[in-house]
Amino acid sequence: MCLRFSRVALFAAMLIGLVLMLAARPALAESATSEGAKALVQSLTPYFGQSAFDRGLITVVPKGEAYELSFDLQRVVDGFGLPKGALQIEAYSLLAAPLADGTWKVSSNSVPKIDVQLPLPMGDLGVSVSSSGRAFEGVYDPKLAAFLSFMDKIQAIDVKMHAPEAEMAATITDADMRLQGQGLADGSLSGKLRETFRHMQETVKMNPASKPGSPASSPVSASYDIGPITYDGSIDSLRTRELRDLIAFFVAHQDRPEIVAHQDELKDKIFSAFPLFKSTDAMVKVENITLDLPQGRIGIKSIVQSLHQTGLLAQAATEIGFTIDGLSVPSALVPSWAMPLVPTSLDVDVNFQMNDLDKIAHAALANMDLRPDHAPDPEKTMTLIGMAMGSEPKLTLAPGHLSSPSLELYFRGEMTLMPKPLGTLTLEAEGLDKALTRLQGAAKSNPDLQQAVLGLSVAKGLAKPGAQGRSVWIIVYGADGEVSINGQRMGAPAK
Repeated sequence: MCLRFSRVALFAAMLIGLVLMLAARPALAESATSEGAKALVQSLTPYFGQSAFDRGLITVVPKGEAYELSFDLQRVVDGFGLPKGALQIEAYSLLAAPLADGTWKVSSNSVPKIDVQLPLPMGDLGVSVSSSGRAFEGVYDPKLAAFLSFMDKIQAIDVKMHAPEAEMAATITDADMRLQGQGLADGSLSGKLRETFRHMQETVKMNPASKPGSPASSPVSASYDIGPITYDGSIDSLRTRELRDLIAFFVAHQDRPEIVAHQDELKDKIFSAFPLFKSTDAMVKVENITLDLPQGRIGIKSIVQSLHQTGLLAQAATEIGFTIDGLSVPSALVPSWAMPLVPTSLDVDVNFQMNDLDKIAHAALANMDLRPDHAPDPEKTMTLIGMAMGSEPKLTLAPGHLSSPSLELYFRGEMTLMPKPLGTLTLEAEGLDKALTRLQGAAKSNPDLQQAVLGLSVAKGLAKPGAQGRSVWIIVYGADGEVSINGQRMGAPAK
């Protein structure tokens, strides 16, 4: 919920991102003038369309030494044909002032308030999003079509939702986002972004509908408290100008027949944007999580999620990591015999790699034909499949760990996916004997556990002794499809 609302909170920042389409700095005086406003409109027209200005959806007027850009978002929304009153959104404005070095100073002090009212068969659904204490200021470089830096602060964000059988209220305090970027010699952009939220609270109240002839159901409430939340991201060599030109293409050719007629031009623009970026990294850390349920409180000290992603490069990789620490659950949710087996921490990291992604992407785009009467060429499709099979895709599970009070599990592995799956997974368990003894004791009064005890006993029998008294399983998936555990073949080879 927190990440979803953070994007809502930064809605105005995304609108400011539209100013990335400033193609070139018009000839402006030190004080804003009507002539300068017209020049600014001309530079924005390829990216918003002339009709947006003709209809007054976007206006540009001089204001002191800056130009005020106003977006009539309500009229934009109304153009989608939604039921009247279904979505109400305030207008949004920002100031853009030209600086002596050719960059722009951009600022804003508001986020549009949003109200949604949708009639549903069971009753109305309503959502409102509002904020206070907003301050945005950044420096935009039209040559790079990107911000070189910005700072965005919001003191509070409030989200409320009501439905026939549920109500929700959430508050985020002290949102702060900062960007520091740098233009590179090839015209691309590298930068680092940090986003923080000091605190977030949310409460959900469920009002279940009563069945005819039955007594009224009691409301059920749940709430959580989180904070702080930190997001760190970076990107290397983002092709901002080429992405801006792609936006201009789709503004100029909005209908499908138009796009089909100019598909060669579209391909050229996409090719020029390759590899989109060299790499991007992101990490989100959420701390001090408490979730209060009718059954008790679930607590988590921290959750960390990380992502590393390359662009369309010769050696491409995607790596996803997830760590959870300090998990605790109420006894009402878990049987007493299982409490020592409930995980308290987890650390897992998965990496996918492949070669020649740049060549595969180029070939796929070159073979693209948007004409509705043009069927894909089977020979070209088989060529792409062959390239993918020869790219040596590989999946790696980095050494990870799952911990509980009475059982520790360790794992690692790797698998080559093509031309035939071939891989190894190593599992190690510490405390397995104690866990098995506990399950055997509980199974005496719980027949449902007997199958689990049997399965764990079989697994223990297949294990071999390892360091520190651990039980070890080395699982191998062979080239002929057979699976073996510690050298013992399991079943027939896969067909």
